[in-house]
Amino acid sequence: MKKLVVMLMLALFSMGAYAQTQQGQSSFGFNLGYNFNDIGNATIGIDYRYCVTDEFRLTPSITHFVKNDGLNAWAIDMNAHYVFKLSDMFGFYPLAGLSLSFWKAGPFNETRFGANVGLGGEVYA
Repeated sequence: MKKLVVMLMLALFSMGAYAQTQQGQSSFGFNLGYNFNDIGNATIGIDYRYCVTDEFRLTPSITHFVKNDGLNAWAIDMNAHYVFKLSDMFGFYPLAGLSLSFWKAGPFNETRFGANVGLGGEVYA
């Protein structure tokens, strides 16, 4: 359960800047976050966003959990967003998706499947 909460918090605190929110448009983005586990890893990643409709988009991404106290990881995610534009400059979205993560701590390696649920925000460039 704790690991699910960690992934939820990662999704909640990811943020980026994107310009494309129209059907058929796509964009690449950069995100930063924080993993709320016992150790606490900063995260950095990239994603690709494809707008299926003006409000709905699919977002595959890859994220690196920066090494802290000997623990680091990589996560591959596939999320869906439903975008609510608040103005010409800002929007927010609930997200849901699946995750595959690869954890490493010294000789210890583990692969985990997970689910992502959260909220995100964006600034339109």
